[in-house]
Amino acid sequence: RANGVAFASTNAALALAQMGDFEGAERELRSVSRRAPQVVDTRAALAALYWKRNSRDDAEREWEFACDLIDTGCGKYRDKQWLTTVRRWPPLMVDALQKFLTID
Repeated sequence: RANGVAFASTNAALALAQMGDFEGAERELRSVSRRAPQVVDTRAALAALYWKRNSRDDAEREWEFACDLIDTGCGKYRDKQWLTTVRRWPPLMVDALQKFLTID
């Protein structure tokens, strides 16, 4: 049940970001990550949002947490097709994560 609430809250934050409310999205995602720190979706969304907001160190920290400190890892989030068709992230956040993942 807790993961369901975390995913619902993450979805709400993703919608806020898509509508341009980056501060509200960050606030919601940070709140979820405190309540449910092991939800990869939230950490990946934070990485994308931080990257979009030019907070590079924060983006790297969240992505590293998602990939290295959560059992399920971040592999699926590297797949744009999965992110858009299965996870159904909004376009702005998919684009932000893709840009983050293509850095040198």
